[in-house]
Amino acid sequence: MAYAERAMVMDGASADRARTRVRFSAGVFPSRWPDTLSLASSYVNYYRDGKCCDDESVESRYPFDDILKSEKINRCAPGHRCGDPTLTHHLGCFTSHLGAFEEGLRTEGDKFVIWESDAPHMASVHVADYDELARRLPADADMVWMQVHQNAPGPFVGKFPSKASGKWTAEMRNEQLEAHNASSSVYLYRFNKQTGWAGSSNIMWTRKGLLKVREYIKEKGGDMIDAWLYMGCMKRCETHDCMNLVCYDAQTRAIPKEWLGGFVPNWYEQDGVDRAVDPEMYLPFDKEHLRYNQMGCERGGADFEQHGAFFPVGLEADGEVFEDTINNVLSYEGAMQALVNPCATALPLHPPHVDARTASVASLALRKKSTDGILFQSTRVIAEDVLINALRDERSKSSEAR
Repeated sequence: MAYAERAMVMDGASADRARTRVRFSAGVFPSRWPDTLSLASSYVNYYRDGKCCDDESVESRYPFDDILKSEKINRCAPGHRCGDPTLTHHLGCFTSHLGAFEEGLRTEGDKFVIWESDAPHMASVHVADYDELARRLPADADMVWMQVHQNAPGPFVGKFPSKASGKWTAEMRNEQLEAHNASSSVYLYRFNKQTGWAGSSNIMWTRKGLLKVREYIKEKGGDMIDAWLYMGCMKRCETHDCMNLVCYDAQTRAIPKEWLGGFVPNWYEQDGVDRAVDPEMYLPFDKEHLRYNQMGCERGGADFEQHGAFFPVGLEADGEVFEDTINNVLSYEGAMQALVNPCATALPLHPPHVDARTASVASLALRKKSTDGILFQSTRVIAEDVLINALRDERSKSSEAR
């Protein structure tokens, strides 16, 4: 019996019920093609009617280009990611998630959880709390991240009693085992202010959220699953290929209140509280980034600046209201290098002007890094260090002019 099934039985479910609620989706392991190529092909069958599979003008045909061209010769197509030891993991992970997506959508459920193989020791929510978390989700939710992380994800939304206190076992090898067993609550946050994120080991999906992602992939393609989904939660625009996912984050160990921006109620740290924040107290921060930061600065000072401040870069494009857009997100370190004051700088940041020569150098550097396996997700955007340097130069000139 798999760990997820055992955890459900420990929580009172029958063995039969546990088995019917847990399904396995096999990995495609591109390094083993052609042995697992037919499985990869079956996972992309649901996407073959989209532009991404049949239109080579689509900017990102990932992962379909690798699979479709490999199908023709029944082995990994030369020159593709399936043959690159540094990239085959990302291709396999994304394609395996496609298979898990379809496994979930074939059920009658409205919510499903997708685990990667390392899910138990990275989990931030116990299986025993899944049903209640699904019931408590705001109606606008597309997905919920359920993985331990270091920084604050966004405004606090609510908390409810955990059924898992003392049930986190050594078998899980969980990073926060002791803290999770000691906690009496599950905490829910809006996931739209996170920086420095990677990891897709534990995700709860709503059906509407998964369908939104599925349709986007069919038309636009995908990328490295965790960083790509993260940007799907962060990026905001109306007409320029944003998924605009509505994302939340659930943790059994409370994020320190000093790391949170926006409104934090006085009952946040109280035991036994079962309560939600009025949406009017956190939804405005979807766009009011500076006010979110300023409230965090007042409460947490340097702790907030390092672990909770948000540094979005907007999109200047036709058909967009700049103040409502997010096209990129700086890390705390990057924002400091770019001379951004977390507590005072207007947000979103205006993207810097990057001349043709700088853009060309950045493109070559990205290509080399991709070849070396150092960078994968950023092949379609300016490297962060180029963006940071350009922002710093422009802000320095602006300061000198004043």
